[in-house]
Amino acid sequence: FKDAYFGHELRGTKGATIHNGRDEDERRLAMDDLFEHADVDSLDPGQGHVDVTLTISVPGHIVTWRESSYHEILSHLMPAASALQISRLINNKTQFRLDRALQIKEFAGFRATTTKYAGAQSLSYVQAYYTEKNVTYSLNPGVFRRRQAKELSQKETEDRMIKIWTS
Repeated sequence: FKDAYFGHELRGTKGATIHNGRDEDERRLAMDDLFEHADVDSLDPGQGHVDVTLTISVPGHIVTWRESSYHEILSHLMPAASALQISRLINNKTQFRLDRALQIKEFAGFRATTTKYAGAQSLSYVQAYYTEKNVTYSLNPGVFRRRQAKELSQKETEDRMIKIWTS
């Protein structure tokens, strides 16, 4: 967790700090710096959430996730969850979404709603992806989404795509 950072979004504003996540003093100073403008005593923890981001990188390389590593990743993030609970989460089509990369089966990020599996950790969501974006990853399907073959033969789809691309 070296060079971890805290970030916040408060009424549309964002902020972040960089710190060593293993150093208690650095974490405290980072939180103090981040919330210097807020009356933290009046904040209700039940009315918000903490979004923790860990960036894993290797200079000069693209780092991606292997599909075979999901169980290990989730076990690390949710140590109170049993192996069976994690397997159930991974197999739950409404709670776990796979984001394939580059049509290579083993390379795929994921998004998981973990609230009912995380237990005491209060972890509600995990998103593991890499920053090399492609057309198969999109939270809001649109013009840059994976197309079905049948769409290519539909005149209204073709007209809509041409209109979007030429406007």
